[in-house]
Amino acid sequence: MGAENLYYSLTQVVHNLNGALLLGVPLCWFWFTPQSLQPKRQLQLMMLLWLLQAASGVLFGVISYIFYSALPDLHPIAFRALVVKLFCVIAALVLCVWLLLQGRKERRNTWLWLAILGATAQSAAAVLRWNA
Repeated sequence: MGAENLYYSLTQVVHNLNGALLLGVPLCWFWFTPQSLQPKRQLQLMMLLWLLQAASGVLFGVISYIFYSALPDLHPIAFRALVVKLFCVIAALVLCVWLLLQGRKERRNTWLWLAILGATAQSAAAVLRWNA
């Protein structure tokens, strides 16, 4: 039971720290507009953070499958929390891609919505963790 715990722990560290960034970065940009980054780069960075969050989430299932030949058995409440997290990832990526394709400058509302999605995903993560 040693190796899988190490892999789970490392994945959890990446997942948690990235989750904090998904909430903190857009809030920072909401309150203090950074002059050093162009709006297009900001959206690309947010997309990268959301993709990293999705990848680290998928890695939990991969680790379970590798070590136990099965995906985790989730309680129905935990499964719903996972669906909420997936919705947040998809909604954030769609928002960023849509703004990039439209060539529109993002507005403060963009950062607020991305922060709300980050906070929602973090809240669902707590439900998922304690109901799994």
